[in-house]
Amino acid sequence: MNSLLKSIFALALTLSALVPSVSHALACNVGGAVVGTTPMGTQSVLASAPDETIVWDSGPINRRVHCWQDAPAAPASTIHFHVNPRNAAFAPGLVVGIRFNGVVYTQANGRIFTGASIAAGRLSVVDFDLSYSLVVLKRGSSPPSGSSTITNYSIFQIDGDGAIPNAPVRNYNNLTSGTVNFTQEMCYISIPPVDLGIRNSGEFSGVGGPTSWRNFPIISSSCGVDVATVHMRFDGTADTNNPNLFALSPGGASGVGIELQAQDGRTVVPNSAANLLDWAPVATGGNYPMRARYVQTLPTISPGAANGTVTVLLSYN
Repeated sequence: MNSLLKSIFALALTLSALVPSVSHALACNVGGAVVGTTPMGTQSVLASAPDETIVWDSGPINRRVHCWQDAPAAPASTIHFHVNPRNAAFAPGLVVGIRFNGVVYTQANGRIFTGASIAAGRLSVVDFDLSYSLVVLKRGSSPPSGSSTITNYSIFQIDGDGAIPNAPVRNYNNLTSGTVNFTQEMCYISIPPVDLGIRNSGEFSGVGGPTSWRNFPIISSSCGVDVATVHMRFDGTADTNNPNLFALSPGGASGVGIELQAQDGRTVVPNSAANLLDWAPVATGGNYPMRARYVQTLPTISPGAANGTVTVLLSYN
């Protein structure tokens, strides 16, 4: 009797060892790649900057995502951003996040629904578009000097609604690399809303025809005494018909774009890291003088609200 029990027990152990492990169900890529890199360059962080200060914003990123189920019994799933999927420290006093649908999310927010879902079963496939930006935020204490080098840091992974697996070879990760310099000096700005006025289509002379300029200030909230030059980059959606203009927000007027310049005539190129506006720093309350106008981009202009959004990014030396 004892011998029989031992034989059955040994057989059970053998069978359990042969049961296969469950494979990861959801896989996602972008253009066939599971890794994309968005360099952050060199960024400066003021040790005394308040929490939630945006240290770096990548500007708009648009991706076409392809996901599929690769396990026979894979359940239906919603698809999410998982911020900081490796749960790794970034730099002292800094955390990473994404700006999605106008809201900034970090790892503390948990998974962020992309709006896409996938059905159950191995043959299920879904393709969808994502528009987002990457951000680095001040959160906690930073040193007054020194630097941190960031190398291939995963800001997010696209994955399902379960616990995030460590699967960077199967699911799309957006990485960044760069340098963070810690300092006690920095510059801050504010920009009031810019009203370009109510315009009649008769004011335009045809494609390329502009309205008159409207001046506006970028106001200095403060700037450290050690800053020699302020560099401004202007990010937003470029007009599809004229990439030197910013596009209008969807759902309103069409056939025109928005042009920005410094009041001395220096031009602004949307989303360009190579065409920055350089300024000598101004004291608190002073301003960097700018101007804006509409420019016709199509033969026919459709009426409606003609709004646009532009993000101004600062760097210094």
